[in-house]
Amino acid sequence: MIPVYKSSSVTYVVADIGVSVSDPDLAAEYMLKENTVRLRDTLFTSMTRVANGPLMAGAAINTDQLSSVLHEDLSANFAAVDEVLLLSFYKKDVPLS
Repeated sequence: MIPVYKSSSVTYVVADIGVSVSDPDLAAEYMLKENTVRLRDTLFTSMTRVANGPLMAGAAINTDQLSSVLHEDLSANFAAVDEVLLLSFYKKDVPLS
């Protein structure tokens, strides 16, 4: 869950994220606990950075663009990742009082 702070509300974004890796040997390597944690942490950091920018500032969030940005952020440390998939994506706006 990532909070997106706006002037009169907070939007809470909850997403299940998957990655596609076409090489079975590298996919197995990414499933090792230490690599899974690094992958998760990198995605969380990227989502937090994006939450403070224009991509999530509007009423609608372009999930294709978000997936692309997350993939770009992963590319430096996880070159074998072919695609970042948003398996589920929910957002809830909560007004500030």
